[in-house]
Amino acid sequence: MADQRYLYTENACGAGHPTVADNINRLPLVEHNNDGTHNKLTQVKDPYVDVRAFGAKCDGVTDDAAAIQAAVDYAVGLSPNAVVFFPPGNCLISAGITIYSDMRFMGAASGNGISIISPTTGMATGEYLFKSDSLSRVYIDNLSFRVLSGHAKYQLVHGIKAWGLNRWQMRNVYMNGFNIAMDIRKGATQEANNGLFDGLILQYSKTGAVVTGQDIRFVHPTIEQNKIGMLIGDIYSSGDSHNKSITLEGAHFETNSIGAWIGKGRGVSLRDTYAYYSNI
Repeated sequence: MADQRYLYTENACGAGHPTVADNINRLPLVEHNNDGTHNKLTQVKDPYVDVRAFGAKCDGVTDDAAAIQAAVDYAVGLSPNAVVFFPPGNCLISAGITIYSDMRFMGAASGNGISIISPTTGMATGEYLFKSDSLSRVYIDNLSFRVLSGHAKYQLVHGIKAWGLNRWQMRNVYMNGFNIAMDIRKGATQEANNGLFDGLILQYSKTGAVVTGQDIRFVHPTIEQNKIGMLIGDIYSSGDSHNKSITLEGAHFETNSIGAWIGKGRGVSLRDTYAYYSNI
């Protein structure tokens, strides 16, 4: 049987084939091998890349690290602002995912299930789930990064390394059970500058967020049940980095051993912030 493709406007028949509605929603082409078996889903139209197209199962059992990295690497070659999509389910990874500038990472919208990224028990202690340094224009929406209590790597791995970020936006992102959940510091080539974090939830981590840089804004974050909710200012490095214009608006701190520890930060603003059993 010769290779065939089903366009997103065509009817597709047979077990395992997507419906027309599925095609329209996800825009795949279904590739076939010569023996008629399915190969992989590829994109009809950039900039969308579904990690399942590269073999990710997101079933909470399979190690999806290589498949997700392949999807991210493929997306680099698409137009700026490529979108890497994670379906509902739990995508396990044994190694951190290296991300790049001018990309968006998107999970399932509310009501369609939760898109979760979690480490396997074999992930190296101290590894980050997402790794970056001095990247610009990165967008992360509707994703859950999670290590549950009782997991071998609970509070031993990190969430997102965003060192030297520039013009990042994260919306509706949930992070649970890390050593450092959100790590924002000076990168190899630039200070962290210009980040917007809207609706970020940081829970059950040793440190919810480390924040150094300038023009970093958190809108309605929920920070609870952490040992330290946030470390703000140049805590770890020597010298005075440009830590200014760090803003928390409508922040909710609850039941953290320390809510927020402000170090060498200058121009740190807390507006409409609620703290319950959390010292600031």
